[in-house]
Amino acid sequence: MKYLGDYPVNASVKFFWNTNDATGASITRSTDGTLKIYKDGSVTERTSLSGVTQTEDFDSATGVHYVAIDLSDNTDVGFYAAGSEYAVVMTSTTIDSKTVNAVIGQFSIERSGGALALIKARLVGTIATGTHNPQTGDAYAIVNTRLPAALVGGRMASNAEVVGDKTGYSISGTKTTLDALNDITAASVWAVATRLLTAGTNIVLVKGTGITGFNDLSAAQVNAEAVDALATDTYAEPASIPAATSSLKDKIAWLFTLARNKITQTATTQTVRNDADGANIATSTHSDDGTTHTKGEWV
Repeated sequence: MKYLGDYPVNASVKFFWNTNDATGASITRSTDGTLKIYKDGSVTERTSLSGVTQTEDFDSATGVHYVAIDLSDNTDVGFYAAGSEYAVVMTSTTIDSKTVNAVIGQFSIERSGGALALIKARLVGTIATGTHNPQTGDAYAIVNTRLPAALVGGRMASNAEVVGDKTGYSISGTKTTLDALNDITAASVWAVATRLLTAGTNIVLVKGTGITGFNDLSAAQVNAEAVDALATDTYAEPASIPAATSSLKDKIAWLFTLARNKITQTATTQTVRNDADGANIATSTHSDDGTTHTKGEWV
């Protein structure tokens, strides 16, 4: 067994292990067995091997095997965590006709009292409290030097170092003016929109500029459309009595129907037929009391 080291959170643990026969010669496994990962001495192994890569006889080298463990894989939620110790165990593998169970590696993640944990705690703590005495070239000194220089009046100064590509982005102004960008209310936006839409100076009806299309018809074009409606366009025969409030077109069509179509008359009923004489369009009742002749409405 070998201790592989102390790793940061979300790092990748990579190592090799060997299989040999009784004489020490390298041999491959006849049964691969099962790799298990245990945490903090618990007898319950990680439930999944997701994020674990195993390569037998690495690069065609008999008896040399490679394992990579991705500590960022959270399939088994919370299994990999800072402050914990881990054992990588190969179980039920057959080597040289023997069934073998073996610890092939141990590692930790930012183990308590270890260098990584101490550095991380010291760096985070001293930046938060400002108690660290910066030493030239250390991480705190770099942050402590560059950050205040980059901050001027609550904003990043123009000479601050930039990380990454800033192409296409632009921002300027003081903290006060930038905060004010979020002070616009729906009411204020609507007030401006209402003012722009109701002010005649903001609606331009000149052909070719502003809101176009309203002034594109000439008098001749309007006249031609009117002539088409009266002299060219055709209208279907009414199928029933137009309402009292119907359009002028429908009223004219009804008068034309009464003047042109076949009308029958009995002692009590007058009927107007359709153009094909295949159906009634309307009827009107008639009565006479010897003094007054009454013609009812068309229905």
